[in-house]
Order: sequence, then C-alpha cells, then structure tokens
Amino acid sequence: MSMKFDDLKALQKQLENKKELVDDILESCIKEIALRFLRKVIKDTPSVTGTLRKGWAIHLNNLKVDKKNGEYSITLINSAQNEEGVRYASYVEYGHRDKSHKGWVPGQFIMTIAEKDIRNLTPKLVEKKVTAMLQEKFNDRKS
Repeated sequence: MSMKFDDLKALQKQLENKKELVDDILESCIKEIALRFLRKVIKDTPSVTGTLRKGWAIHLNNLKVDKKNGEYSITLINSAQNEEGVRYASYVEYGHRDKSHKGWVPGQFIMTIAEKDIRNLTPKLVEKKVTAMLQEKFNDRKS
C-alpha cells in the first residue's frame, strides 16, 4: 500500500518560513485580548467623578506590542490623579487606608477580576483567531 503525502509536503513547505505569520497571529491575538481586557476594566471601574474610568488607556494609544525574550506584552495604564497629583488606580484596585488613617477601604480588584475573566476566554479566542488567520493566509495562496 502506498500513500501520497504531497499535500503535507506542500503545507510543510509553506510553513517553513512563516515566522512572520506566527508573529502576526500572536500580535493579533494579544491585541484582541488587550482590547477585551481594557473594555472590561473600563466597564467595571467604579465611577464617582468619572476620572478613574476615563484614565484607562493602552500605552501609546496605538496598541504597540512589545516583544522581549520571546514574550509579547501590551501596557495598560491609568493616568487618573487626585487633587494632589497622586495616581490612585492602584489604591482603588488593592485598597488603602481611609482619610483618618484608622480604617481600611477595601480594594475593588477591577483588574484582578478582569484578568481572571479574560484568562478564561483566552483559549477559545486564540483558537478562533488562529483558525481564521490560517484559513485566510492559506486560502489566499490557492487563489
């Protein structure tokens, strides 16, 4: 019995020099995850004055993906400041002493909860994105 592996060999050849395809897929997935994370954080941020909610942004506002040592990252920041110029997102996130310094204001854990929720969505999101991008790339080759 003989088997032909022409299609597999063709696929292997197409994949051999596809580092840029892998980078494109990873960057696209990371951007999608970051945008979903940002959207959830903004939605879940408590709003008394609206300053904290408006302060969320993705670093450089251009979805720049940083790649160092094989790891990809996007920086999410909150630039909200109180009257004294202190950035206070971390205090809302993790908690802080009250104004009298005798009690504790519990944290809201906005980013912590959002991260957990997005982590649970990530495998499905990545699978869907990778499948779509691979189909797009290989369907373009056939045309």
